[in-house]
Amino acid sequence: MSFGIYFGRLIRRYREAQGLSGRELAEAALGDAAKSSRISELENGKVARPHAKTIDALVLYFAIPAEEVERCRGEEAELPERLLAYLASQFDQDHPDGTDDLLAEFLKDKAKEYRGMQARLKELEASDAGLANLLAAVEGALASGDFDTADDLLAQAEEIQLTEKTLGPVRQLAAIKRQRAEVAFLKGDVASAAVRYQEAAATLGPLAAMKAGQVLYDAGAQFYNYGLRYGGPALPAALPLYTACQIHWTRAANSKNWAQAENARANTLQQQGTRTAGAAGAALLEEAVAAYRAALSVRTQDAHPVDWAMTQNNLAIALQQQGTRTAGAAGAALLEEAVAAYRAALTVRTQDAHPVDWATPQENLGLAF
Repeated sequence: MSFGIYFGRLIRRYREAQGLSGRELAEAALGDAAKSSRISELENGKVARPHAKTIDALVLYFAIPAEEVERCRGEEAELPERLLAYLASQFDQDHPDGTDDLLAEFLKDKAKEYRGMQARLKELEASDAGLANLLAAVEGALASGDFDTADDLLAQAEEIQLTEKTLGPVRQLAAIKRQRAEVAFLKGDVASAAVRYQEAAATLGPLAAMKAGQVLYDAGAQFYNYGLRYGGPALPAALPLYTACQIHWTRAANSKNWAQAENARANTLQQQGTRTAGAAGAALLEEAVAAYRAALSVRTQDAHPVDWAMTQNNLAIALQQQGTRTAGAAGAALLEEAVAAYRAALTVRTQDAHPVDWATPQENLGLAF
């Protein structure tokens, strides 16, 4: 199914390298300039299964090695054809210099998101027969890459559930809002996805605070990991999700969960700080250090030794980054603090008990000297 996507990208690279227009290529390789629309559709991922004659003609014209064509076959992304084409086009817009390997990774991640959405839609259908037809239509819209229709149908499902206020329907309503968030995220609309996740949590909050916090924490982790891998607005959008999570996972009522979210906030700030130059980056790192220290006020060595060691290591990384970006005695003092934090982590992350976790702070400790 994805062969046409990769083959189209390959043809575009060869065409651009030779400075040809689509019309010139169509005339030279296909014998008809009017077939330039076929070249355009192929390059834009709209032809999942190119005709063998078209493939052969283009391969022959550019003298493309057989192994390059075979690489286009690669691993198939488990996505409907129209959705696959939409996502590949979105990737090209967001990452004009993206490699085929990065595209393959992106499509695999999107396929995983899509399968998760399908499974949750099936759960919703099974739990409420009244929504079954509506949710089946959502599946059809998603398979066609019609995200706006899918969102409209889910909005209708929300309206149906709003007539009830007991825990069962409230959970259903939150699940529908979460589906709308996932539709937006699959589409690449990070801002709308964040709003939908917040709405899902707010719906659950009064009756199921722990579940509400989990929705936001999981969404934050999704945004964080996606942002690290593909860039864009997802990484900074993770921060308010983790912060909102702590409205439901309060320190007073759920200190361990609160500290988990605080450590995640700190990780996000640290990654943003690393990627941001100048005073703004320094401020983010300073916030990260403060957040790690706050998490450590709950994650003590006696009560939570493994979590304490992990957070100490994270704190050390942030302090080391601060130290390397700070001149003079102040920078040296920060590096000393980083060394102390690495050493503290190693009192729990010993080589015998945690050989893999031991190796990372041990290496970082060497860099900090």
